[in-house]
Amino acid sequence: MSTKIRNGLILRNATLDTAYAAVDSIRRHCVYLAQHDVAMTLNSARMLDEDIAVNMCDLDSDGPLTTPKLMRSLYDAREQVLGRGLRSPGWDFTFEVVLIPSAPDVLAIFYLENNSGFSKALESVGFEDYHYQSSTDRPDQIDEAEWSHREAIWKSALKGQPPSEIGLVAKIVTWDHLELTHFNAELMASCVPSEHQRRINVATYLCELELGHEQFTCAKGVYQIVENINAAATDRARTVLLANETGGPGQSLTDDRKTA
Repeated sequence: MSTKIRNGLILRNATLDTAYAAVDSIRRHCVYLAQHDVAMTLNSARMLDEDIAVNMCDLDSDGPLTTPKLMRSLYDAREQVLGRGLRSPGWDFTFEVVLIPSAPDVLAIFYLENNSGFSKALESVGFEDYHYQSSTDRPDQIDEAEWSHREAIWKSALKGQPPSEIGLVAKIVTWDHLELTHFNAELMASCVPSEHQRRINVATYLCELELGHEQFTCAKGVYQIVENINAAATDRARTVLLANETGGPGQSLTDDRKTA
């Protein structure tokens, strides 16, 4: 059986207590990073919905997106990940680290769907890259002796068991943290896409509607279709209207808390 430890780290000359203290010290910062990305995701979705409304008429629309509607998407993502074991990259900004004693050091494996700056935060408190994979060739920047040493260290520490069963699991950013994001009015107001990005988002949506059918009507590969859509969207963005330019809502999510 191959060994794949892509997100492996090491904290040298450390105990489990000091390693946990190091991880715990970055918790507040990581929660902020995650909530920042959630706020941007919420506001981007809201503004995309408003901007699309002034560029096309959707006869099947269920009405404007409100905070409760958008938050349901986050709740659904939580259920999908925790309840069904499925991925939800668009909403999953959780982050956890498993700490594994390996005297005189502590090994760590971190788990995330989106790296919102979490790996850099771990580096800032002393963790170093210590990944290892037996299914691929050794990286050029790591010599053979070091690669073999990593293999031995990981095998000795894991003892053939899942990391979570032998290590200390530190949940740094949880779904509860993500779901609290929309209550932070200051953060919500500050996390909005630029007008340029809003135009690109609308143009991409419209081009996907118009050009997406190519995958069914021609023999082009999916990557070629994506390239065509991106190229068309870049050109089309110049003609996109924004809601705030036409008297539409265009406000942040903090303005509709009492709207169902």
